[in-house]
Amino acid sequence: MLTLGIDTSNYATSLAVFDTNAGEVVCDCKKFLPVKEGQLGLRQSDALFQHIKHLPGRFAELRAEGWLTGLSAVGASARPRAVEGSYMPCFLVGEGQGRTLADALGVPFYPVSHQQGHIAAAAWSAGRLELLDRPMLAWHLSGGTTELLYVEPDGVNVRAQCVGGTTSPPDSSSTAPACSWACPSRRERRWMPWRRRAARYGDFL
Repeated sequence: MLTLGIDTSNYATSLAVFDTNAGEVVCDCKKFLPVKEGQLGLRQSDALFQHIKHLPGRFAELRAEGWLTGLSAVGASARPRAVEGSYMPCFLVGEGQGRTLADALGVPFYPVSHQQGHIAAAAWSAGRLELLDRPMLAWHLSGGTTELLYVEPDGVNVRAQCVGGTTSPPDSSSTAPACSWACPSRRERRWMPWRRRAARYGDFL
């Protein structure tokens, strides 16, 4: 079964076709978003505009190679994390294009979070997709933010709870969400239970 994945985060417009039977990425195309010299990052409005410009070209690449034929499903990152209130405008581009393509092809559309995509990609690139079928601890380093996540299976996806890490400084230009948005307070956080979980499952990403 061939599935198409779309991600429109900072700082790349990315599409990939995954063969679920072979467990392989059979085609991927990406275009990085340019940042002007002297600037430390991109405003969301600029990133959104660049994604709108870049996506047609990426779809044209896939079509030219025949990868838009025979798709069984389309997925796209629709928000930074799978928690209430998690939102970045640039993800609307990929989600909108993905929903439109899925409707046109008559196939299912699966919205996921950017963070869930990172977790799945790490397991796949390590050759350990079976890790997604049981609880584990995972590190997520993105946009100046470092998070320690407790990850559990959740249907065809995973559910991730932040149990520790760092946040971007107040003056950071990072567009990634800070861990403190959804993590327990320092007083609430208790490390021993998570250490016991790690000792039990013994798997880290």
